[in-house]
Amino acid sequence: MFRRIGENEIIAIAMCHEFVAAEKQYRAKDNAGVADSSPVSLVAQVANQSAGGDPVLFQGYYFHVLAMRSTKGTPRGTPVSFTLIAYPAEYRSTGVVSFIVTENDVVYEEDPGANTSTLARAMTTFHKDATWRVADEYK
Repeated sequence: MFRRIGENEIIAIAMCHEFVAAEKQYRAKDNAGVADSSPVSLVAQVANQSAGGDPVLFQGYYFHVLAMRSTKGTPRGTPVSFTLIAYPAEYRSTGVVSFIVTENDVVYEEDPGANTSTLARAMTTFHKDATWRVADEYK
C-alpha cells in the first residue's frame, strides 16, 4: 500500500509540473484536435470544470483549478494566473499529501488529515502559510 501511495504522490507532483507547462502551451496555441489523453487536454478539462464543476481524477488524485485571475490590462476573462490543487481521492489509500502548484511552477505540499477532500473542495484560493512547504522533488 505504501509503495502505491508513494507512486501516486510522485505522479501527482509530476502532473502539477505538467499542468503548468501544458497551461502555458494551451494559452499559446490553437488547441483544436487535442487528444483526450494529453496533458493539454487535462488542462482543458480541469479549467472547464473549475467553475463549480467536479475535479478531474487521475492516478488516485483529484485535480482542480482554484483560481484563474485576470490582471489589470488584460482582456476581461483572460486567465493570467492560476493555482491547481491535487488531493488524494481516498485519504491514506490513494495518497496522504495534498499538492498545490502556482503559475510559477512551485509545488507545495501539506497533509491536511482525514478531512482532506472536504477541505480541498472548499478552497477557492491558495494562501501559503506555515503548514504548506515546498514539495521534495522525488526523482
